[in-house]
Amino acid sequence: MHLQPKLLQLLEQREVQRIGGTRSMRVDTRIVAAATQDLQVQVAKGQFREDLHVKLAGVLVPVPPLCERKEDIPLLAKEFGREFGGDDFQMQQTCIDSLMVHDWPGNIGELKNVVERGMHLLQPSGAGAVAAFDAAQSYRVNKERWNDDFERRYLEWLLEQSGGNVSRAARRADMDRKYLHKLLKKHLLKT
Repeated sequence: MHLQPKLLQLLEQREVQRIGGTRSMRVDTRIVAAATQDLQVQVAKGQFREDLHVKLAGVLVPVPPLCERKEDIPLLAKEFGREFGGDDFQMQQTCIDSLMVHDWPGNIGELKNVVERGMHLLQPSGAGAVAAFDAAQSYRVNKERWNDDFERRYLEWLLEQSGGNVSRAARRADMDRKYLHKLLKKHLLKT
């Protein structure tokens, strides 16, 4: 709420002042904004300024969640696969089938993370990997299996990079040393 007046002022006056600066600068800008909540409802609740909403609502483009447009999942997943695995990336149909049954509450960001994680799990470099999900298993089972595999591979790599020194590995991973010990124990990795 405290930033809304400043944004409104920017839109109306087309001026900004740098942090720590003393003079205003003219700007010519367009704002593209996205909201996860209905701003009309937020205005009615008093949680979003009506005048700011009017300024921002020049062109409204409603985008339904991924669960309401599942036909986009194969195209998006293949594109993310190419992004992480190269132009010659091919995704197996069983993989696509597994992706289609999930509701994707995290929308496209969650789908992208799952594809990226899968690419890196199959090959340490991620290059040229072909993601393979187990279509007979649920999304949750596939995700847990991949998370465990990712953790194990990451820990092995981290220890190798740190010469087996757990304290150095924890610093490098920006992780609490006790938590790192817990993960190493979970995956039966010795230091």
